Amino acid sequence: MTRLEDQFLKDKQKLEQLQVPTDLADRLQGALDQVPTRKPKKPFRPMVLTSAAILFLSLGTYHYSGLAYYGKQIIGYDEVSRETLTSLHEEGKGQVIDEQITLSDGTVVSFDAILSDENQFIFYYSMENDEEIEHSNFTINKISGFLTDSMRTYSVSSKVRGTQIITTQAFEPVNGFAKKLTLHYTDSTGEAGTFTFNYDANKALQTTLKKSINHKVQVDKGHFVINDLIATPTETLITGKVHVSNYGRISTSGSGLALYANGKPLNPLGGGSSSNGITTKAEWRFDALPKDLTKLEIVVEEFIGYKNLDTFVSMDSIPKTHSFNNSLYVLFKEIKLQDNNMHVTIQTEENVLLDDVSISTISGAKIDLQTTINSALIKTQKGELLKERTLVFPTNEKMEELYIGGMHYLKDYQEVVDVHLK
Repeated sequence: MTRLEDQFLKDKQKLEQLQVPTDLADRLQGALDQVPTRKPKKPFRPMVLTSAAILFLSLGTYHYSGLAYYGKQIIGYDEVSRETLTSLHEEGKGQVIDEQITLSDGTVVSFDAILSDENQFIFYYSMENDEEIEHSNFTINKISGFLTDSMRTYSVSSKVRGTQIITTQAFEPVNGFAKKLTLHYTDSTGEAGTFTFNYDANKALQTTLKKSINHKVQVDKGHFVINDLIATPTETLITGKVHVSNYGRISTSGSGLALYANGKPLNPLGGGSSSNGITTKAEWRFDALPKDLTKLEIVVEEFIGYKNLDTFVSMDSIPKTHSFNNSLYVLFKEIKLQDNNMHVTIQTEENVLLDDVSISTISGAKIDLQTTINSALIKTQKGELLKERTLVFPTNEKMEELYIGGMHYLKDYQEVVDVHLK
């Protein structure tokens, strides 16, 4: 059974559960009496169908226009959409585009539909070619329009039988006053192109909750402020500003904040930060809020911290593990002289960076760290990820001690911020 046939069967089962309105017969008869002569329709494509069309294929007796009130649905994208978006598809949300372009290599790109709200703009499209197809055949760079210059943020794709790729591509939100939007893309040859389509702001999803938080969180090297929360049917966005001197010294992968709705954690969707050299803005994204929301909490679970160590570690016996009083540790794995430089290989937890590191030699000289090489993540038998790297010191003298001034690390905070719903 093909993917399309399987999708039809699923939608047929859903539609068989619908209750037909009591006035359906009258509507159908009225529609039949007023049907004008129609132009030939465009060739059928599977990605965006109306529920009326699905009923027509399933039952084979009703007239298309008489069932149009069931509304249009985005189908065929479940495998590249999370559950929240799939539910919106089933509710008939979004705007159907239903247009195609053909690239110079013969790839047919079908622009199927969009979902738009205050937090993001999601484009649904597919690519198909008789030959083997790759993601590089077609790349969307941004969307422009009236007061709109929206860059892409993430995408999810799936290859079907080697000749078709379906994709959901998210962008920054577009301006609600735009009437037309232009998609800017690049094909496999590097040639740039555009595609312009009508945008119906009336079909954008409405914001469900918008709150000003303005909560200051004090951390080891400064503070950050949780500014706003904007919840839409597709996701929940938390924004803030960071005033922390060691922010960015370790990778946090958008972690740090959690969002609890009615006491249950919402699925995190990622986050990030940007800086203009003066202000650093941060954002955290979560799944959409439940409709029966009664309680909402932001929890600062962890954030970058700093530990003053001012510690000398003897290098007389290697390998060795040196622990600190906050459960952090450094495993000194190997010391060797290579290319007239002293190489010290260490392991720490994944999100740990040593600060102000130097060594003392047998002659009493202090040699500062020159560089770090061969960084890699190592998975232990217990499933723990450790970060291994080699510290390089410009000396060929035997070392006696290694000095660590401090340590950047991911620190546990567990600070709870209540979001007032009224």
